[in-house]
Amino acid sequence: MRVVFFQHTAVIGGASWCLLEILRRLNPAEFERHVVIRERGPLWDALTEAGCDVHWAPRMGVQMPSYSAYFDRRDWPARLPYVLLREAIDALRTAAIARAWCTRLRPDAVHVNTVALYPAAVGARRAGVPRIVLHNREHWTDYAWHPLRTALKNRWVAAGVDRILAITREGARVFGGVDRTEIVRDWPSFDPRGRARDLAAECGVSPNAFVVLYPGGLDSYKGGRVAIDSWNLVRSADVVLVLLGYDPKGWSGRGLSRDLARLRPDRRASVVCLPKTRDLMSLIRRSGVVLSPFTAPHASKAILDAAQLGVPSIASDWPEAREYLDDGLTGLLIPPGDPVALAAAIDRLGADREWAAALGRAAAEKVGREFSAERSMNAIVAALRGEAAAGPVTRRPVGMRGGAA
Repeated sequence: MRVVFFQHTAVIGGASWCLLEILRRLNPAEFERHVVIRERGPLWDALTEAGCDVHWAPRMGVQMPSYSAYFDRRDWPARLPYVLLREAIDALRTAAIARAWCTRLRPDAVHVNTVALYPAAVGARRAGVPRIVLHNREHWTDYAWHPLRTALKNRWVAAGVDRILAITREGARVFGGVDRTEIVRDWPSFDPRGRARDLAAECGVSPNAFVVLYPGGLDSYKGGRVAIDSWNLVRSADVVLVLLGYDPKGWSGRGLSRDLARLRPDRRASVVCLPKTRDLMSLIRRSGVVLSPFTAPHASKAILDAAQLGVPSIASDWPEAREYLDDGLTGLLIPPGDPVALAAAIDRLGADREWAAALGRAAAEKVGREFSAERSMNAIVAALRGEAAAGPVTRRPVGMRGGAA
């Protein structure tokens, strides 16, 4: 069976890592795996190592909805028509590119790994692909401020997709108008090429320090500035903040300098900055808590990864995060964008490390019960083969919102 996967980024993390996990688990004796990707980078190399045929399509446009992208500038009324026109052109071009690749490769099924490339599903449909699966890893919740735009995109998806695999109930709710939406959970996993890291030797972190790990990098919606602002308010002794994904070199170093400038001078010594790495497992194991202070409706897979290793998380109280952790039982939820609340939560866990460990043990039990790689892969394979859905399916009118799946 020949399957073409459409992917938007070559950075390994989040959706990219999940795609790599899926491709590694698909039996190459049963599935001929092709990936059409718009960037070259680490994921390209990893896909090649996994035996996939990788194809470059640099002009595919990524549709990433964001309230801030439209209204953060004072001249947004003048810019809005231009931005919407640009999005429409990108969508049409992406559909045409996907149609051309599907015509060339003639797949039995297409898997679009992110809703940000939803026009690829439309292009695949126009090329006559028998089965098209969209993996909804983003949630489009910002579209509440633009209901017409939401309805139009949802109808495009409905016209081009046979099955939607949503990683959360909230993700299924957003596409509640398509009666082919199934909840298929992501699962915790790590790069086997990672090594054990000794933060004490590498960064001078005390063996007794309570390590607070923020793995979100410079992406503003992941709450990096909230984490840094909260650190000025943390009172617990012997705590260290590790900022993962902050590369001190290159373009990201400029963003890092601006963010670190927000720290009080007396707090700077307790902050460690590390670039993106494949050694996430050893860093989480050394941590007392993992942060996911998203300022937009979302939740990080790092919550699941930490839970598998018995480490609790502190996350912004979005619907997705409530599905990943239980407040006060497997981790802590805080109001989004609230550094005061985040600092208080860090202090609570830093002051009571036995309680933090107990939360981590409960988190490990939860992720073992609810986030199974085997169960999710069975559902993904069934979707690619066109078999009946195995999980919950939403049934609401197209374009309507409200109500959990």
